[in-house]
Amino acid sequence: AWEMAVEGTPWTMLAADEKLFVVTRAGRLYCLGALGGKPVHHALPSSALPEGRGKVDIDRLLDVCGVRSGYALCLGLGDGERAAALAIQSDMHVVVIDADAAAVNAFRRRMDDAGLYGTRVSAWVADPLHFSYPAYVADLIIVDGECAAAAVQGRGAGKALLDALRPYGGVALWTVAAENEQALRAGYVEAGVETLLFSRDGEFLLVRRVGALPGSASWTHENADAANSLTSQDARVRGPLGLLWFGGPPNDPVLPRHGHGPTPQVVGGRVFIEGRDMLRAVDVYTGRLLWERSLPGL
Repeated sequence: AWEMAVEGTPWTMLAADEKLFVVTRAGRLYCLGALGGKPVHHALPSSALPEGRGKVDIDRLLDVCGVRSGYALCLGLGDGERAAALAIQSDMHVVVIDADAAAVNAFRRRMDDAGLYGTRVSAWVADPLHFSYPAYVADLIIVDGECAAAAVQGRGAGKALLDALRPYGGVALWTVAAENEQALRAGYVEAGVETLLFSRDGEFLLVRRVGALPGSASWTHENADAANSLTSQDARVRGPLGLLWFGGPPNDPVLPRHGHGPTPQVVGGRVFIEGRDMLRAVDVYTGRLLWERSLPGL
């Protein structure tokens, strides 16, 4: 009971088999019963993450892309080696989408045993080419050969997938032969995805989203710009507005003072926020914390 009190109020409680099962807000599961007053702890099993072939493959891909943090989408699971290696050999949050429910479930259990599922890794059962991806979420997209072949041979790729690349350097790797490259390029053009650069590296077609979105604008001073115009020059954002992301670092250090704190500044796809004793930068497209510095007395 003392341990549960330290962790905060229970999230839910269940009574069964002459025992009380308690799930706390800290994510722990307790079973209370007649055990002579001695707690029993069951640790999660741990398993080694892949080495060898997956390791070499991911090292090469990360070097080609120049991306090692952020969100990675793996379209097509295969044997799961590439996605698992990506999770252990980078700082990325890895999201896997595959239509094979049994394969996805096995991968989930493997990542859960390794202590990564639900924190750095998640997996979804769905058609990878037409999943409901958030716009601008992905720093890296890896499309396996089977999905890439389907995309260029009639099934196409949904606009949500093509538009999921993050501006300012998001990279998609498509496993497509050179003769099928033009069909994939045409799909991006038809979907209206802007600011793309195409290049090849061996069996991969690299699609890189560079720079700002056309019509977007920065907010670089307290009052918008050096002219103190208090007017955004952004021509892209229009109502009705919706939620792009939620979560991220807590707002406790940046609670308003004197009516309100300094205005956040936006440039280069980043939001810079000043708090009472710190300065932080977050990704404007996902809310992911990029860095934070403690500045006592700021």
